[in-house]
Amino acid sequence: MSAAITSPAGAHAGGEPKRVLVHCFGEYGVLYYHLFDLAKAAAADIAFHVIVPTSHHYDLICSVVPRERVLCLEFLLDDNLDRDVDTDALAGYAGSIHADIEAEKRTLKYRKARQQMVRAVDIYKIYKDFVERVRPHHVLLAHVESYEQRMLESLCHELGVPISVPIDIRTLSGSILCADTRETLPAERPVNETHVNEARALVAAFREGHLPALKFPIPDAERGKALPIHIKPFGVRLKEFLQRSLKHPSQFEWDFLKAAVLNNLPVLRDSWWALLAWRAKSWHDLDRIEGLPRKFIYYPLQVTPESSINTPAPYYVDQERVVDLLRMNMPSDHTLVVKEHRALFMLRSKRFMDRLRRKSGVLVVHNELPAREIIKRAAVTISVTGTSTLEAFLLGKPSLTLGPMFLSEFLGGVAGMGEIRDRIRHAIDNPPDDRHIVRSIADVLSLREPCSIFHVNQPGSPAHTEANIRNLLAALRRQMALRSKTYADERAQVTA
Repeated sequence: MSAAITSPAGAHAGGEPKRVLVHCFGEYGVLYYHLFDLAKAAAADIAFHVIVPTSHHYDLICSVVPRERVLCLEFLLDDNLDRDVDTDALAGYAGSIHADIEAEKRTLKYRKARQQMVRAVDIYKIYKDFVERVRPHHVLLAHVESYEQRMLESLCHELGVPISVPIDIRTLSGSILCADTRETLPAERPVNETHVNEARALVAAFREGHLPALKFPIPDAERGKALPIHIKPFGVRLKEFLQRSLKHPSQFEWDFLKAAVLNNLPVLRDSWWALLAWRAKSWHDLDRIEGLPRKFIYYPLQVTPESSINTPAPYYVDQERVVDLLRMNMPSDHTLVVKEHRALFMLRSKRFMDRLRRKSGVLVVHNELPAREIIKRAAVTISVTGTSTLEAFLLGKPSLTLGPMFLSEFLGGVAGMGEIRDRIRHAIDNPPDDRHIVRSIADVLSLREPCSIFHVNQPGSPAHTEANIRNLLAALRRQMALRSKTYADERAQVTA
């Protein structure tokens, strides 16, 4: 493994700016543009360096960050993918490059395996050269949903560079800046009585049905001025897309174009989805809560492909693997109840649903059945990384995660394939008690930052407000200090 490229413990002597490398993926580039703009006046001690995968927001970013500090990946990629793979370049790679490639939702995934590897190795070498030149004290990612973001995370682990990955804590409102994409929570948690009391109130509110599914962490009156989201006109975006595709044909993907067209023609898209939803109405075995089995395990399907499962647990992107794992390891007197996600009701293939309905022990229920009522009746709720496990936990019902998320440690850790039979039985026999639930939620709240990087491309999004950007900058500062101290302590232990 490569040696660490910097030692944050004494890196800032003499007033040297802290070098922060930021990966601006997709529309998150606009949010981070506002962060860079604010930092020019409010954080002169931070020198931002930036990676943008495409030229879409390149000029916008360069208007607030010196151009020599901005790397645009699109400009550097070789269009010839029919080359031998330079596997020697991966000798020090931290983790698995194949798992990182599987994090990708659409771009690259439909190319031949060798071409995927050629492109991935090219990006790894480009990023490694840039990181070694910049020698950042810290790296800030956006919401991780692409293979090159995962590769940058692996590269930072290889080179010993602390990173921050913002994660959404969902019903609990707000974000936590974690040190990896596994949503591993920091060990130091400044829990106080205020956090405990708030946790107790949140649990009570959720059980009474008064806790909203989504609540922005900053009250309306405190958000300040709304900031522009810099959406280019459709004609401009189309023109730039065609220019990029003609200039860099190897970066063109039909699936990406299809998604872009549908997103820019919402009437056509919604009509098409409505037709698909009508077609899928009969793809279930049960449409009444009262008909649920007496003993069952609940597995709600997640959206796939989607970053919430591709990034932390790419093995389970094929959720048929999950269904088989659970039904072959659950008690034989239980049924596996499967429910489709409302966002994928109209898009999942009929063949997939038919295969599920032909598996012994599986019962597919209508997607409009209330999830809360199913969770209350279930012996245990199991998900890869879905919010249903948090809902079950708040209700005091047993739950397990098969992939890493911020809640996993409070459920006994991620349930591995080799232990799933015992973990299911243990969860059924040992539902969480209220004291453990409140203390766990208080732990999360003690780490919560009142900011969000989500829903960034939506007009009127509260993420694009002055207060949110200020809070994000403050959260980054705190995380940099924490991670620098942790990193320095780890290095000191190694040296000793």
